Amino acid sequence: RKFNPVWAAGASGKTGTALEFATTANNARLIRVRNSPSLNDMKEITMEARICPQKPVREGWILTKGTTTKPHVYALYITQAGDLIMSLRGLGNIKAQGAIRFGEWQHVAGTFDGSAMSIFVDGELKASVPVGSRKWEANDSDLVIGIYGGAGASYAYAGLIDELRISGKSRYTPVQKKTLSNLPGPRLICGKTSLPPVIDGRLSDDCWKECVEAGNFLLMGGRGLAREQTKCRLAYDDKYLYISFLCLERVLDPVLNLMDMFKAQVKIRDSSKIFRDDCVEFFLSPGEGGADYYHIAVNSLGTIYDCRGMGNPSTWSAAGIKAQGALSKGQWTAEIAVPFTEIGAPAPRPGDIWRMNLCRTEQPANEYSSWSPVSAKGFHSPEHFGYIQFADKAPAISGPDLAACKDGQYKLSVNARNTHSQPKSAALNVVVTCGEEKINYADEQKIPASAQSDLNLNFTINSNNRCLKLEALNDATYVARTGDIQIKPGAEYQFSAMVKTIGYKFQSPAYGLFNILPRDAAGVNVNKGGYTVIASVQGYKEGWQRVSGTWKAPENAASAQFWIIAWKGHGSGKFLIDDVRLVEKSTGENIIPNPDFPKGSEFFKWPTLSKTVSASDSYGAGCYEISYFYQISMGSDLVYQSPQFTDKLEANIADIRSSFLSFVASPSMQVFNVKDVYIAEGSAERLLLALKSPFYDKLDKVNFQLEMPRYCQLVDDFADRDYISPLACREELVDRDGVPYRRYTMVFGRDAVTRADCYNHEILPIPFVIKLTGALAETSRNNIYYRAWIDEKMAETRPNILKVVNLPPLADKSPKRLPVFVWGPSEPIYRHGSPAREELISTWGQSGFNYVNTFPRLNKDFLAHGIRPFDLLPTITLGWHFPSAKAYLEKHPEHCEKDAQGNKLNAISLAHLLDESCTYRDTIKEVITRCVSAYPYQLNWDYEFGVARDNSLGFSDANIKAFRKRAGIPDSATLTPANILKDYRSQWIDFRCWQNGEFAKLYRRYIKEANPNCLFSIYSGYQSPSTAEQYGVDWRYMGTAADLVMCGYGRGPYKETAQAIGGRYFNGGELIWGGYYDQDPLENTVFQRLTDCGSVMA
Repeated sequence: RKFNPVWAAGASGKTGTALEFATTANNARLIRVRNSPSLNDMKEITMEARICPQKPVREGWILTKGTTTKPHVYALYITQAGDLIMSLRGLGNIKAQGAIRFGEWQHVAGTFDGSAMSIFVDGELKASVPVGSRKWEANDSDLVIGIYGGAGASYAYAGLIDELRISGKSRYTPVQKKTLSNLPGPRLICGKTSLPPVIDGRLSDDCWKECVEAGNFLLMGGRGLAREQTKCRLAYDDKYLYISFLCLERVLDPVLNLMDMFKAQVKIRDSSKIFRDDCVEFFLSPGEGGADYYHIAVNSLGTIYDCRGMGNPSTWSAAGIKAQGALSKGQWTAEIAVPFTEIGAPAPRPGDIWRMNLCRTEQPANEYSSWSPVSAKGFHSPEHFGYIQFADKAPAISGPDLAACKDGQYKLSVNARNTHSQPKSAALNVVVTCGEEKINYADEQKIPASAQSDLNLNFTINSNNRCLKLEALNDATYVARTGDIQIKPGAEYQFSAMVKTIGYKFQSPAYGLFNILPRDAAGVNVNKGGYTVIASVQGYKEGWQRVSGTWKAPENAASAQFWIIAWKGHGSGKFLIDDVRLVEKSTGENIIPNPDFPKGSEFFKWPTLSKTVSASDSYGAGCYEISYFYQISMGSDLVYQSPQFTDKLEANIADIRSSFLSFVASPSMQVFNVKDVYIAEGSAERLLLALKSPFYDKLDKVNFQLEMPRYCQLVDDFADRDYISPLACREELVDRDGVPYRRYTMVFGRDAVTRADCYNHEILPIPFVIKLTGALAETSRNNIYYRAWIDEKMAETRPNILKVVNLPPLADKSPKRLPVFVWGPSEPIYRHGSPAREELISTWGQSGFNYVNTFPRLNKDFLAHGIRPFDLLPTITLGWHFPSAKAYLEKHPEHCEKDAQGNKLNAISLAHLLDESCTYRDTIKEVITRCVSAYPYQLNWDYEFGVARDNSLGFSDANIKAFRKRAGIPDSATLTPANILKDYRSQWIDFRCWQNGEFAKLYRRYIKEANPNCLFSIYSGYQSPSTAEQYGVDWRYMGTAADLVMCGYGRGPYKETAQAIGGRYFNGGELIWGGYYDQDPLENTVFQRLTDCGSVMA
C-alpha cells in the first residue's frame, strides 16, 4: 500500500469494512501489486468489485495493469459522466454509458470470454461488444488499484472499494433481456401519460410534449425519403393507445393556389374509398409476433376505416376508436385513440414490446410512405413492422430532419428534453456503412432534470472525401494549425472531429491532440500556460471515432489559432483527421476554415504544417453509396432507432457540370443546391449558376443551354454588368412536350469555369435574373431545364431540372410610417447592369420594403420604387472613423483615451468629448452633416462595442475621474482599471452605457440641426445585462435619443426592451448573420415580431 488508503469507518463492506480512496491536489491513495504470472496468463478475464464512488475529477480508475510509461493490459474505470469503461490492450474499450450511480453501492464487472467484452452492473448486462479474432496483448506492468499509474489526480478513484477480484475466466454470462437495443428494425419508446389528449386533431395537448417523435418516412419500395414528410408521436394510459400524425403538405399553403389537389371526401366509415383521400394508417400487433394485426386508417375529416389484417372491414369494427383530423397552413394533423379492450389485449405494462407501423397516403405527389420501410408489396407487411416498447415515462424527443441532408452534407439535429426528476445524459448516435468500413458519429449532452438541449452532428461523406494525415514520430513535435480565427470574447464553443489512429504508441491511452491558442487584439497570447487542450483521442480505439470537447473563450480574447499537436517525446503513430468543427453555441456556426479538407486544396487557411502532414483518402472515398441509421438514448436506455437509410454519394465530377447554387457567408462558406424557385407574376428572382470542370484551365469555351416556360424571361444585362457574362447568347421559342418554352443558348469563356474540386469560396458564380411576365399559365408548376457541354463527347448527358412555381402578383403595398428594412443587397445590385438592377429593385418595392442600406449611386434607383436609402454613421468613440482625430491628439495629448491595460488609443477621451468646450465637436458635426446631406431620409448608428474588457476604451485618467463623480465614489478610494472591473464592474458598465447614451444625444442634435426630418435609428442587441456589457448599450439611456430603436440577431427579451424605451414600438430583428436560415416559419415569425415589437427587420 502507498499514500495510505484507509479502512472506512463502520461496517461499510459486504463483510467487514471497505477501503476508502481519496484524492488531494498533490497525490492520491493507491495500492500497487507487483507483477506475477498469475496476473498475465489468462485467455479470459473478469474484473469485478463492489464500489461506492464519488464523482471523479475526470476519470476514476478502479484498477489497471499498466502505467503512463507502460500502456495498460487491462483496466476498469469510471468517468465524470457516470460511464463505466473496460479496456483490454489490443481489443479496445467498451463503455456502459451512464451506468454508475455516485454515492451508492453497486457491483461492477468487466468480462472477456474469448469472443466478446461485456460490462455488468448489479448483475445486469449494460454493454457487450464482439471482438472477433483479435488478440489480447500482455505486458510486465504492476497492478495498480485506485489510480491510472503514474498519472495525476485527474485519473484517481475517490470513494469506497470492496470485494475486488480478478479471475482468469469469464464469470458472467450475457443473458440479455428484451429491450429496444437488441431488436431489429426501427423502434421507439412510448411513455405513459396522466393527461390524455382531447381527440380534436389539433395536437395542442400537453401529452404530445412528452413523446418520442417518429419521422423521416420512406417511400414504398425503397425509393428514398418522402418529399412530403410525416411526424408521429405515441402515448398510452390504462385504457387507450394514443397516436398523433403531423403531415406536412405544401399544397395546403393557400399562397400556392393548389389546395384543390388535396383530397378529403370520404365521410362513410369503413369505405375503401378512403384510400383515394389523403389519409394516414396505423398497423398494430399486440405482442412481438406481428402475424395477427389490426389496421386503422383516418382521413383529415376524421373518417375511420378499421379491419383485422387484410380482411373485410365488416368483420371487425371497433366502435370505441376515436379519431379526428384538422387542416392548417402547409400541413394537416390527426389524432387517434385505440381502446385496448377493442383489440382483445390487456393494457400494456412498462417493458412490454409490441409491433406496429405508421403509414401515409399522400395524393398530390402520389406518395405512399411509412415509418418502417416496406416493399412494393404494400403496407400490409407485418414482417416489416417496427417495435414499440411501453415505459412509465418517455423523454421529449423531436428531430432530426433528414431532408436537410443533401449532396454529402449531413446535418442532424435533435432536441431532447429530460422529463425525469434526475439529470440524464442524452446521446445522438449515427452509424454509417461505407463499403466495408463503419463510422460512428455521436453527440452527448448532460441534461438537468426537466431541461432540454440540442444534440447536433455535422459531417461530410462523398466519393472524393479527403482528410488530414499527421504522422507523429518521437524525435520532434509535429503540428498542423490554422491562421488566426476571429472569436467572440466569453462565448462558449463546442469542438468535435473525426479521428482514426494507426500504429498508436503514445504514453497515455487518451492523448490531447487538439488545442486552442487564444490571442488578444494585439496578437498576444492570452493564456500564460500557452495552449489549451480541448479534446483528446482514445488511442487504442479501432476505426473512426468522434472526439469532442467544450471551450469558453477568455473575455480578453479577440482571435485564436487552432492547433493539432503531437509533442516530442510523447510517442508515435498516425492520425487521420476529418470533419473538424469548432461551433459557437449561440449561432451554431463552425469557425474552423476548410473543416472537411476537400480534394484538390486540402489545406487552405492552414498556414503551418509539419513535414509529416499530408492529405489522405478519408471514409467514403471510392464509395458511391452509403447506408446509415441513427439512435437516440437517454441515460443508458435506447429510446429511438431509425430504419436504415441509403444515399447515393456524389460521383466524381465528369468533364463538365452545371448547377444553380445558394451561397451563405460564413467561415466555412456553406453552399446549397437550389432545387426549386418561386417567382410572383410581374417580379424577378436572382439565381447563381456554377460551371465546374477538371479541365477548367485547358478549355477555350463552354456551352450552356437554359430552357424555361415561355411566361418566364431572362433579363439581359450582360452588356453593362460587373459579373461574368456569356460571350454570346441566342434566344429561341420552342416547345417541350407541347408546352411553350424559351431556349437560351450561351457560350462562356474559360474565365467562367471553376475547377471541379474547388473550395466553396472559390466558386465563380454567374448570376441570372429571371422575370415572370404576363398572366400565369394554366399550371402553376413547371420545370426549368439546363445543361452544359464542351463538345459532343464532353457534355452533361441529361438536362438538370429546376422546379419553378408561379405565385400571384405581389401586393405592391408599402407602409407609410412602419419601417420595413432590407439589409445587404447593395453590392450584388450595384454590380448588375441597369435592366436587371431595375427588375430586382422593383421586386423589393412590390414586396413592401421601404428602407434599404445602400451605396449613394443607387439612391435614385431605390427612391423611384418607394424605398428610402440609409447609411451607417461612423462611431464617435473610434478615432480611425474620424481622420483628424490623430492630428487633434498630437496637439492635445492630454486628451488621449486608454484601454484597461493602459495602452494609449487613437481615440479622444470620452469625458473630453462630452465636455461642451471640446473643440473637436465641430469636426464631429461636420462629418454628421455630410452624412445627412447624402442620406436625408435615415441614418443608423450601429453600436456593438464591449465596455468591460481589457481592450475596451474609456480608462483614461479623465474618464475614470468622471466615473468617480457619477458613481459617487469617495476620493479616498483608489480607482484603477483592474479594481474597477473587479470591484465596481456593475457601476462601470452603467456609467459607460450612460456615456454612450449621451453620445447618442449629441448625434441626434447634429442630425436634426442638419435636417429635422431625417430619421435617426440606433441598432444593437435587445435590452439585457449582456447587451449592456458586451455591446455598451442600455436602452434606458440610448433609446431616448433614437427615433427608432433596432434590435437584431434572433429572439430577444422584447418586453424588457419596450419597457426601457418607454413603451414605444421598436424594430424587432430577425438577422441571421453568416448562416442558413429556415424560411418555413417566416410568416409566423414576422407576425410575431410585428405584434411584439411593432416593427420587423428581415
